[in-house]
Amino acid sequence: MKVIATITAATLLAFTTAGLASAAGAEPKTPEVDKPRLQAAAKNVRLKAALPGTERAISIAFARYGPRDVAFVSMETGLKTFDVTDLDQPELLDHLTKQELALPGDDPAKRFWENEDINVDPVRKLAFLAREVNSFGRALPGDRPTGNYIVSAVDPADLKVLSFHRQNTGHTSTCINDCQFLWTAGLDRSDAKTGRIFVTDIRDPRNPKELPVSVDVRGKAGEGKITHDVQVDAQGVAWVAGDDGTRGYWTRGWHRDPLSGKHREATAWDPVPYAGGAVPKADMPTSFTHNSFRPVGRTLADGPRPTREHRPARCCCTPRRRSARPPARPRAGSSSPRCRARTTARAGARRRRR
Repeated sequence: MKVIATITAATLLAFTTAGLASAAGAEPKTPEVDKPRLQAAAKNVRLKAALPGTERAISIAFARYGPRDVAFVSMETGLKTFDVTDLDQPELLDHLTKQELALPGDDPAKRFWENEDINVDPVRKLAFLAREVNSFGRALPGDRPTGNYIVSAVDPADLKVLSFHRQNTGHTSTCINDCQFLWTAGLDRSDAKTGRIFVTDIRDPRNPKELPVSVDVRGKAGEGKITHDVQVDAQGVAWVAGDDGTRGYWTRGWHRDPLSGKHREATAWDPVPYAGGAVPKADMPTSFTHNSFRPVGRTLADGPRPTREHRPARCCCTPRRRSARPPARPRAGSSSPRCRARTTARAGARRRRR
């Protein structure tokens, strides 16, 4: 599975690097310091196998079924599952067709769109598919439903739609807090037109409930800014990419809120800010941050090798176990910005001494 994932990441980076090179060529007067500084894709990548019948694939996720590895491939034609335990001989298990996903008023002959970041609950074996406005040929001035399909994959060879939850966006959906909640990103189709994350309680997958909250609000009402994707790192921080960069949030446990200076409990519907920022325009000449990945903890080796300029974090800023009351002051293991600031200062002092 890591081989397939690496190929995907390398391919995307290759396209990105090519695009940056083209942009640099079109602007010969760009100062040297502003030219792209991203490295090319890794060279130690080779094709291991290809999943048959996935020419219209959009996104992929994986889940373990005992000794088996199963791939979930979201496509314009629906959702396919493959047994990829033996990468040399991947086996098609099931195809939940776009006809089965079609709602009343849809044209089943048209494509399903887009579910750009499929997520799978590894415990309850549920798959989540986000639906965009232009699915199945929907167009204005007609109704264009958006939202999330929740699919049972208890038997990956027998996929079944449990429910479709309609809401005012549907570009990507991400599991939060062990898939008890969904964070859905995309353009806000409500009258507010505010860049934000929609939060859905999916503890009962047959009856999902949207919570009356707005997380990671970007811009003012009516500006039409967007959130695009969410990735949860190995420490449990949920990173939201979109307009104005990427922002990280704690969604469980007690943490210091940098906005209030007080410790409070983080939840999926009221997260605690962790960190955030944007990438220099020269390195990412796009209107918004598309997605993100923070290699940390068990996934540290999945990221680029640390360099003198980009070192791994040395502060023990990891999520703590939930306690009955907030601590009186930051302790080792807290997410306190003060903790991170001290670490940065010490690192800077060491560099100066060198």
